[in-house]
Amino acid sequence: MIPHIIAILCLLVPTGWEVFNDRKGDFNKIQDIFVRYGLGILAGVINFFWLTGKPVFDSLLLSMGIHFAIFDYAIAYILIKRGVIEPPRGVKYHWFDYLSTKNPFDNHWKFWNKWTRFSIRVAVLAVAIVIYIIQR
Repeated sequence: MIPHIIAILCLLVPTGWEVFNDRKGDFNKIQDIFVRYGLGILAGVINFFWLTGKPVFDSLLLSMGIHFAIFDYAIAYILIKRGVIEPPRGVKYHWFDYLSTKNPFDNHWKFWNKWTRFSIRVAVLAVAIVIYIIQR
């Protein structure tokens, strides 16, 4: 049981690192992608060889599923709380429905209801969890 807990904590490292790195704003998007996937692959290798024996791809998929599910909410909360994101006059931002105006992917998300976006994130995470659990 302890190796599985450590394995999940390892899979949280890429998201944790990126939230910490972007807490004052995102100034290096391309570098973040390489570091995130590098940490995800490293976590997968650690899980495969020393912790759970799960395939590296399955661990990477779950790690990126975790990132997709929680990163935007976590970073929006932190940036709003720190005052890094300044809303236009008369607008109040909330971490659950905030979308970046600089990220091209967020420009596609803005046409979707916040609950639809949340449901998609949960569904992707659920698929990643199922793949991680059923693969041996």
